[in-house]
Amino acid sequence: MYAAKWEIKDIIKLALYLVFLLGLIYIVLAATTVPKTLTTAERVWNVLAAQGYEPQDITQKYIERDENSALVKSIVIEKDDLRFEFFVFDNENNAIDLYGNARASIVLAKNALPNVEVSKKMANYCIYTLKAKGEYNVAIYVGTTAVYAYCNEENANEINKILDAIDYLN
Repeated sequence: MYAAKWEIKDIIKLALYLVFLLGLIYIVLAATTVPKTLTTAERVWNVLAAQGYEPQDITQKYIERDENSALVKSIVIEKDDLRFEFFVFDNENNAIDLYGNARASIVLAKNALPNVEVSKKMANYCIYTLKAKGEYNVAIYVGTTAVYAYCNEENANEINKILDAIDYLN
């Protein structure tokens, strides 16, 4: 039997190869998990107004329902079949909870075949969209903010224009 004999240069080559491989894995992971920048309620308001909508502050309405609410700000627009709601919370857990509840409601009430369902989770955000039954539904959270929106499928571009303008879609 022959036993492998390791020379120092072989060990150094192996160590360099492993360091290179780990560095490459780190770079790939770092590049794919870039956190989204939070937008502000003021920016959302301005984007909605610039796109011809009439935003309304409904923060007080939600706080009256739950005086222990962690809600800081809530903005809504409603026009024809489109509804878009934006929320700012004082902590990320509440934004995640709203996202989870909105997503669950969408799946339970709107999911059908055929459909187009997209789900993306990265660093500090989740995006869920569903086109089914002739409707387009969106649930998003980014840090301490959340979005819930819906409209008829043919108007999906209207919601996507808003989300693009606040850098929340892609």
